[in-house]
Amino acid sequence: MWRCLVLLAAACGTPSGEVVFQPIQLDVDVVVSPAQVQIYTNNTDGTSGPGSEHDIFPLAETCVSDGDTLDVSPSCLTDFAILDNGLQIAHGTTDRGNKALAVDVSSLDAPVLHLVGCGGDAMIPLDVPPLTTPTISVSEDDTARTITATWGNATAVMLGFGDGLVEHRCQTQADPFVLQIPTGVPVDSTLYVDAQGLEGPTIAGTEIGEVRVWSGGFTSIAP
Repeated sequence: MWRCLVLLAAACGTPSGEVVFQPIQLDVDVVVSPAQVQIYTNNTDGTSGPGSEHDIFPLAETCVSDGDTLDVSPSCLTDFAILDNGLQIAHGTTDRGNKALAVDVSSLDAPVLHLVGCGGDAMIPLDVPPLTTPTISVSEDDTARTITATWGNATAVMLGFGDGLVEHRCQTQADPFVLQIPTGVPVDSTLYVDAQGLEGPTIAGTEIGEVRVWSGGFTSIAP
């Protein structure tokens, strides 16, 4: 007989002695923008394999990068979909990596995010306010090795600084926001700077865990 100790995840011993982690709780952030609904993970969620690279939601006043990895348990979220009045509009699975659905929820009558897995499922209404587009301007300082993003028309933003290979994502209320470029990386290598508005979040406690829903407009410029 296997024996399991249940905390935020269940650690089960198999007959061979191997320990298998079985997450039973979600802890995710969902961002609703004009073009898509994106599900982000974080350090306490089990929606990706150990040490895997995936879209990580940065905590307030912190940054993450595409190359960052999280040592989390195997996935318990299996499917996600957008419904409108009970009709499925878009569907995705976690085995395909990026957890995003190309849907403009403002065009729907009663949009709902349906999450499946982790021992159950959850229906999250996406009753978001009108999405306002952030403003943004960017300047570079070769001597200080910084990129400064000045933004507005949002309470907070998630800024994305990308060079075509790696993107740095930063959640901030600081305006302007200054990003220090690592040594060895050319300051002028940044090809774009995105600003995703972040209003909220609305927090939904479900039988499979906590889901935080953020919303806002999106804009992108080249430095």
